[in-house]
Amino acid sequence: MGSVRWPPKSRRRRPYSCPPPLLGRGAGAWDAAAQAGDIDGLAEGAPNWLHVHAVSDSQNRQYARAVRGWLEWAERRWGNRASLMPPDAALADYLAFLSYVRRKHVSAGESTLSGVVHIFPALRAHLPLARRAMVGWRRLGQAREGIGFGVEIWGLIMLELCARETRRPRRRGLQAALLVAVAVDTYLRHGQERFGLRVSDVVAATIAGAESVSLLLGSRDRGERAKTGFDQGVVVSRPWVAALLLRWRAQRRAQVGEAGLLWSISAGEFAELWHDVIDSLQLPDLHPQHCTRHAGATIDLQIRRIPRETVRVRGRWISDRSVQRYTKAHPIVRLNARLTPEQLARGLAFFSNPLAAWLGSLEP
Repeated sequence: MGSVRWPPKSRRRRPYSCPPPLLGRGAGAWDAAAQAGDIDGLAEGAPNWLHVHAVSDSQNRQYARAVRGWLEWAERRWGNRASLMPPDAALADYLAFLSYVRRKHVSAGESTLSGVVHIFPALRAHLPLARRAMVGWRRLGQAREGIGFGVEIWGLIMLELCARETRRPRRRGLQAALLVAVAVDTYLRHGQERFGLRVSDVVAATIAGAESVSLLLGSRDRGERAKTGFDQGVVVSRPWVAALLLRWRAQRRAQVGEAGLLWSISAGEFAELWHDVIDSLQLPDLHPQHCTRHAGATIDLQIRRIPRETVRVRGRWISDRSVQRYTKAHPIVRLNARLTPEQLARGLAFFSNPLAAWLGSLEP
């Protein structure tokens, strides 16, 4: 018998290229670990880095503030005896304090409970009193669900934003209107899905003899992530929105190239315009900008009669329960009832020829 080599000769493997660290989720920790060569962890009484970065950096900061508030409240209340109090009972009492004394929104309680579980994971299965307190707080009815709007209000918002193109020195009205059109058509979430888009994320191709335009959301190659995962996407469904979007893409490509941001308007500038329009229409229920996502799904399901499963996939929702929450028809009736017949007719008229209405806004 021939001799056996031990240990066996290792096979040469093709080097594996890791994707870039996710932005906004402890990206700097990779460099810190590489410089140190090792990291402390739970065995040394330090946090586990994978536990810490299971949530985003901004969520970590929010949780830290919430938990710090609980610990400082406990120290003021019990002094040196604070560490001897049962954590579950102390947290339940703090939630009651936030609700009845500080009159905080229920989201403050949700953030505190989630923060405690995140920072002290060993307590996860030992907080029945605190969880029951949150059940009671939710039942007080302080949490409100977002609502959508119908095509008449969508048209009015578009017209009002286009009209502001010539009123503002930086000429952002038309761009804000296009952003609203895209957000409603594709159910974009507020935040990264809107303002993180790059020029290269708008892709056009011919499919079955017709031109289609899609948006890439959460590019893993750039270290980005959408709420429901990496490399998500959605196809623009309305031809007029696709046409305007391609026109804007060509303009931005000439200005900033493929890697540049799709929108030159900032989130703050858009918010200022949005709130200005909502105030002018006297529809305060629509101040949350996320209502455009509600509107897109509601219009498609309730008015365009698009199948529910298609709406779910288009909205990147995992469960049908989310579709039900986002596609309520009765708010449309309630909001339209606050407007005059002339306003409703004007808003609806926008969609008889949206391209003409848009181009007309460019005239001096």
